[in-house]
Amino acid sequence: RAQDGPLPFDSGRALAVSYLESAIGIATGRPTLSRSSNAQIADNDILFRTESSRDGIDERKADMHDELSYLLLEGVISERGDNEDDRGADEDSDLSAMYRYKLRRLLSWPGSMIRSERLLGSLPSSFLREHALVLGRLGRHEDALRILYSQENSLELALEYCDVRHERQQAQRRTEETKGRSGGEYECAYIPLVRVALSSDPDSDRGTAAAIRVLALRPEPK
Repeated sequence: RAQDGPLPFDSGRALAVSYLESAIGIATGRPTLSRSSNAQIADNDILFRTESSRDGIDERKADMHDELSYLLLEGVISERGDNEDDRGADEDSDLSAMYRYKLRRLLSWPGSMIRSERLLGSLPSSFLREHALVLGRLGRHEDALRILYSQENSLELALEYCDVRHERQQAQRRTEETKGRSGGEYECAYIPLVRVALSSDPDSDRGTAAAIRVLALRPEPK
């Protein structure tokens, strides 16, 4: 896909994005600690840190992640509607689509340390999937799924969201078990979508059918 390729180095913004992506490791595939929406797994010399209690090093890392997120958001907005074809100003140009892909990748990345509440207040209201990703980082899964299911009108996007959350839960459980700790209890990643389908779909029959489909497709507990 063209949108996941490198940005053309024709602006200071593009150069800064490339540098920051390399510096934080998202562009190079360097392994990172698996993190939940706001915490790292504790280890011998790594404290269990939340977004509000990072030490100085984590604060500087978070600054870099925040800077990257705002550069990418700026790129999406500023490069939209530059086309001279029939697409409207509200549609992404090829370059804007590249910035959007990178922004969504950052928001979805387990190693991301962006300050989610701050970014949430900066997102345009029309950036629905970006809102859903940030809400998920804050643990507001039903709100995120309501956007995908109701506003985006996509059960498939909502199921994909649940699949990713389920896979991360399983990975975290395996990590904890290898360290001799209990795998812990997690809410089924698919139940919030069942609640959303049943409570927010104006067509009750469609909502019930969607909820049944979600329950039928969800992986068996391990």
